[in-house]
Amino acid sequence: MRIGFVTFHDGAGSGVRLLASLAKSKGHYVRLFILHHFRIIENSSPMQCPNAMQSICNGTFRVKKSDLYPITEHEIQLCIAALVEGQYDLIACSSRSTDTPEALRLIKQLRHALPHTHLIAGGHGPTYDPEVYLKSGVSCVVRGEGEGAFLDILKALPEKKNIATIENVAFLTPEGVQLNQLRPFIRNFDDLPLPLVSNDHVVYIEDNKASYKDPQVGLRRYGTALGRGCIGKCTYCGSESWNRLVSSTLGSSALYRHKTFDKLFDELEYAKEKGAHYIVFNDEYLVLPNDDTLKLFTEYKKRVDLPFSVNLHPRQLLDNEEIFEAVLEAGLDAFTIGFQSGSEEFSRNIFHRTLHFDQLLTLAHRLYDRDVAIASHFISGATFNTTEEWHSKLRLVSQLPFDPMNSRHSLIMDFQYMPTPGSRLCEVSGHARIPVQ
Repeated sequence: MRIGFVTFHDGAGSGVRLLASLAKSKGHYVRLFILHHFRIIENSSPMQCPNAMQSICNGTFRVKKSDLYPITEHEIQLCIAALVEGQYDLIACSSRSTDTPEALRLIKQLRHALPHTHLIAGGHGPTYDPEVYLKSGVSCVVRGEGEGAFLDILKALPEKKNIATIENVAFLTPEGVQLNQLRPFIRNFDDLPLPLVSNDHVVYIEDNKASYKDPQVGLRRYGTALGRGCIGKCTYCGSESWNRLVSSTLGSSALYRHKTFDKLFDELEYAKEKGAHYIVFNDEYLVLPNDDTLKLFTEYKKRVDLPFSVNLHPRQLLDNEEIFEAVLEAGLDAFTIGFQSGSEEFSRNIFHRTLHFDQLLTLAHRLYDRDVAIASHFISGATFNTTEEWHSKLRLVSQLPFDPMNSRHSLIMDFQYMPTPGSRLCEVSGHARIPVQ
């Protein structure tokens, strides 16, 4: 089969690249179409209502490039023309909730241009809001973890078998949307291939032109993840909704799973051979028992020895001095601290964040003293935000470490609240949001 994959604002796209690699290993022809890479660029002033994030760093405003320069209709048409010319048997679109408007634009036009082509969708957006994708023209939606369902679809289509019984799949019936049961999560990641990175299999579309160039080829920063899942219960995030669903069907022990350390190190050593100079761990929280955390970063220093950024749970660094020192010795270069609100009461009651601000400030100053770059995250624009909460945010920011001569220690990132379908906060507040001053 000839398979085309489409993703939005995500040149890294590790999930869809893994699916492409899986399909290629089964003998299928694959090509990945990337509509815009994720980039942060400078802007002359703050935006009132961005779709993603903006930051201020030593007086300079920065925004996600796609907020200033969204995907154009010409770029949509370039993608459609290439997909039509490629005569693909299956087109798979992967999108986040924030990509839904652009994904639906493409899907509706693809369905019109290719009425008989199998068209499926997966990712966070389709997982939490399958009906809108199904009504826009996709044959089915793959919910949650996609590898098993995708391989079953690849087996079923050439034999013209019905995909209606495949686990993790959602599709339209005369009675409405049918959500098939979830399959058990993958527990053994060692059998999965590396994500596909190749100029020969990628069409990159940006700045109103298409090129056969993979934005990941030759990149000095290599992104990976030790595991999958998140233990957080943050009400603004769709992961919390997924956790509730998974816990009720598969049990809470399935929430975070990870590769063996040898599998991870083999991958990172290969990336280093290919020119990687910096490792980015994309785990939402890399959470392991203390002994395993120590083992991971001790071995990382021996086998990889590259600077890295990682999202450990702050308590791991605050409560265990041995872990704190081991992670710094291994090469910790950057760390994100999620305050999200300026009011601890607001953060706890509305966002369900349990960390105390005095602890997070302590961690920020300790990392600052060791020259670790710090990015402090906040969320604005939810209907619950108040003027009082905003002034609390300003007071909190004033207590963060700051170096006017070094931007590594003055990065404040503000995320425009995006109502994520399925998130607990969206269920309470609806889809409203307010402009950010």
